[in-house]
Amino acid sequence: MKAYLVAAIAVALAACSLAPSQTTNFDVNSANFATAPNEKLCSVYGFHANRSGEARAELTKRGVFTPKDWANIDAHKVLPGMSECAVNAAYFVGVAKVEGVADASGKPISRTLIYACDNSPVPNCPYTQVTIQNGVVVSVSQRSKL
Repeated sequence: MKAYLVAAIAVALAACSLAPSQTTNFDVNSANFATAPNEKLCSVYGFHANRSGEARAELTKRGVFTPKDWANIDAHKVLPGMSECAVNAAYFVGVAKVEGVADASGKPISRTLIYACDNSPVPNCPYTQVTIQNGVVVSVSQRSKL
């Protein structure tokens, strides 16, 4: 019985000494934008709601985008060569579907994000597809079906 009690106390003490698990949730209302990853800031800016101005200011401070990139993002224009972060900043709302392509071993090759023009500021209707490889846009085209 003593052995079980000692073991239980040891387990309890070990559990208390472990660092709490980190949450992967990102609360835009309480987030510290100075330490937030670029991808989260691009999504906040692309949503154009609460704190989007602060997200843009932090992205600008970090030099994530050139003035030309910002002009394209603000015009909701995505071009080959832009980053996936720029796509999120320009089109964040309205992803209707995501398709992935992988090689034989399962390693991702590319992702295609499909946006519906009825709820996102995209150029092509009924859908605009953006294909991304290695975090960079390789094509933007019209798509007729999901």
